[in-house]
Amino acid sequence: MSELIQLFVGSDPREAIGLSIFIHSVHTRSSIPVSITPISHQALSDGSNAFTLSRFLVPFFAGYKGWAIWADGSDMLCLADIAELWGMRDWRFAVQVVKHNYETRHPVKYLGQKNENYLRKNWSSLMLINCAHYRFREIRPDTIHRYTGTNLHRFEFLGNDEFIGGLPPAWNYICDEPNQHGPAKIAHFSIGLPVWYPSSEYANQWRAERDAMNRYLEWTP
Repeated sequence: MSELIQLFVGSDPREAIGLSIFIHSVHTRSSIPVSITPISHQALSDGSNAFTLSRFLVPFFAGYKGWAIWADGSDMLCLADIAELWGMRDWRFAVQVVKHNYETRHPVKYLGQKNENYLRKNWSSLMLINCAHYRFREIRPDTIHRYTGTNLHRFEFLGNDEFIGGLPPAWNYICDEPNQHGPAKIAHFSIGLPVWYPSSEYANQWRAERDAMNRYLEWTP
């Protein structure tokens, strides 16, 4: 049996169309099977979407075994074979991320929400996670409230920055922001989906993916 990629993605009802398009973009390009699990947990939301903290429960959901990918998903578009990303797993690390270093050009994002700068901004929006790493063992649904969003999103809970590995920047390309390096393999519309920002970078590719996903809707018997 071929290898199976475990992909967990954020789900927010306000961006439901974006999640469907992202899942389509992953499945149509992957060279190996992908199991995709959408996650939404309003009780663990301390920010602009419904999955701000629940992403850190991925190791728990995976039984603290093996590896998984986390992607915000709802505001992303996959433009490459995700098996390439999966192949970068490195057991030396607890987590591997694109280590962004930028300040946003957009103080306000979709639906009028504040878009603040902070240390390690967007690092946790795309993660290759070593679910078996011991530093994740204490993060469970009954303990996650012991941690602040800052502690989690900056990976301070790992206790050692040497546990944070890097990924090529193209795998979490933040559209319309400075210091990005493409072409994108995953385009991340962090300011908002192209339905709200039609002139965004990679908006044409997003619309093309939407049209490809819907190409059978007009079929009639």
